[in-house]
Amino acid sequence: MHLFTDIILLLTAAVVVVLLFERLGLPPLLGFIAAGVLTGPYGLGFVTDVHQVEMIAELGIVLLLFLIGVELSIKQFLQMWRITIVGGGLQMLVTAAVAAPLAFVFGLEPPRAILWGMLVALSSTAIALKLLSTRAEMNSPHGRVSLGILIFQDLMVAPLILIIPLLGESGSATSAIGGRVLLGLGVGVVVIILARYAVPYVLKFVVRVRSSEVFLFAILVLSVGAALVSARAGLSAALGAFVAGLLISESEYAEHVVAEVLPFRDVFFGLFFVSIGMLFDVRVLFAMPLSILGLTVGIVAVKAGIIMVICRILGLPWRTGLVAGLFIAQVGEFAFVLMTEGTRVGLIGGTSYQLLLASAVFSMMMTPLAVKMADKVRSMGEDAGKDIKAEPEDSVSRLRDHVIIAGYGLNGQNLARVLARQEIPYVVIEMNPVTVERLEESGTEVIFGDAGRPSILEHAGIATARIMVIAISDAAATRRAVATAHRLNPACHIVARTRFMNEVEPLQKLGASEVIPEEFETAIEIFVRVLQTYLLPRSIIESLVAQIRSDSYSVLRSAETYGPPTPTLSRLLGGAAIEAIQIPEESHLIGESIRGADLRHSTGATVIAIRRGTQFTPNPPPDTTLQQDDILVLLGDRDDIVRAAKYIKDPNDPRG
Repeated sequence: MHLFTDIILLLTAAVVVVLLFERLGLPPLLGFIAAGVLTGPYGLGFVTDVHQVEMIAELGIVLLLFLIGVELSIKQFLQMWRITIVGGGLQMLVTAAVAAPLAFVFGLEPPRAILWGMLVALSSTAIALKLLSTRAEMNSPHGRVSLGILIFQDLMVAPLILIIPLLGESGSATSAIGGRVLLGLGVGVVVIILARYAVPYVLKFVVRVRSSEVFLFAILVLSVGAALVSARAGLSAALGAFVAGLLISESEYAEHVVAEVLPFRDVFFGLFFVSIGMLFDVRVLFAMPLSILGLTVGIVAVKAGIIMVICRILGLPWRTGLVAGLFIAQVGEFAFVLMTEGTRVGLIGGTSYQLLLASAVFSMMMTPLAVKMADKVRSMGEDAGKDIKAEPEDSVSRLRDHVIIAGYGLNGQNLARVLARQEIPYVVIEMNPVTVERLEESGTEVIFGDAGRPSILEHAGIATARIMVIAISDAAATRRAVATAHRLNPACHIVARTRFMNEVEPLQKLGASEVIPEEFETAIEIFVRVLQTYLLPRSIIESLVAQIRSDSYSVLRSAETYGPPTPTLSRLLGGAAIEAIQIPEESHLIGESIRGADLRHSTGATVIAIRRGTQFTPNPPPDTTLQQDDILVLLGDRDDIVRAAKYIKDPNDPRG
């Protein structure tokens, strides 16, 4: 119970502090660290057993590295290869090459100095991409430079985790180091084999069960199991999780995996940062404030300058490089992961740990100020002609002003066919793996996943979509999808299908622009066909339908009179009646023309249309010859119609 009490205290503090930081415009990540400082042994002392919290927080690291592996797109990496490989590689190498010697000069041993260089070289993917996305600058020149460098840094996290234990080995442990390298290569071979043959078939089998719970459990077993196997093999648990993510990254289930695991990742990773804050000794701020300030400013200035120089080497304008540098000049969240590994092998601790931890946190806090400086730099003008060209995007990210179809049942299929015929771009979100495979084979843009998950909708381009059509049979899933889509893009026109009328108002409150209840649409179709049979003018029928739909079908839900009365057929025709009568085989009218039959003079009824087989002829010519089984549409009062019916069916001509 003591552990549960600690967790509740930490979560409560995290909620309060993160909300406060959000109001101040600071990243939530810093709020988690501050919550740990506040509740930890160096703060108010509410929680003293840091070790137990760290054990739970390690699951956050495992899930984080797992999702990094899943989200790393090989296609995206290849599309941005010049910025990613050359720019990202130079940034990490040069930054580490500058930071490590400086750390050595200030008294750190070479292995510890190298670790410092590695830590300083990493930037915060979460903070930088959040800022770029919020400011709609992801596709800007500096946004693409930042993204390329951050991709390379994320790729390097797993190898760096593997290197840290090697730095902790003694110089005589060459054989152990060589064995670990061989073990790492062996893991790589196993990864390739599993990625090609085993994992895809396992996932297909799990997905066909059509249970989100089973799918989630399978993913957790895969990620945590890979981490455990890696740890038992003498490698990093985080590295094993990263490898497990790579196994899934190129499958059609990658986006759904991210959507399912993301909430768990966020909770446990938040606890990881809380645990980092619990280890921070606030007394260091008072003991060495100038050292912390100098190190923080030095890290930001050196990283921004290095990135600017690298961009010039790549032929990009200096302003683009400087702006990108200011966006990613902070120390990143993965530095804390590496610090944890370094602490485990004895490479970092004590005063140096506290100094680097404080500097990393303050460099993150400086990011909003650095972004404001970036705005001033950009206001100085851009060398547009020399700027980086837009890198190719994947097919879904290129979609603009498109339609998102959630659910590919009969309604979704019919809509997709119409959109394709009109050349309107669309993307499908579907949970049926068989349907997804079929659509992928046909070249249709399709995403496997739950349309109620933010990451799935973001991947489908909800931010730039014009319309989202939700044709899901599950009422709860429809509500989630509507609420999430409206939150992510309030301007998107959301059309939701539901089976029952009582779902209309709740869906509209959640953000649906239009809700189409199947039971009332069926009723509308029935009365439209009835009114068409009675030859009510199309304009009046369409007006009725529009009136019913415009007020959420209230005329069908209530027994009360709705609005002004609509003209009925009898009122329109002044009491006249319309009737359809078929000519039997014994009728004396067979072979006669309409003029010769003289129905109007003999009965008072007028022939206004003839139906012959599938052909319908309104207002037929007088010389039209009548045939057996013709259906005559007659207009007259009720007595006229009765006389006409007897007259048509009489085998003998009454006039004779």
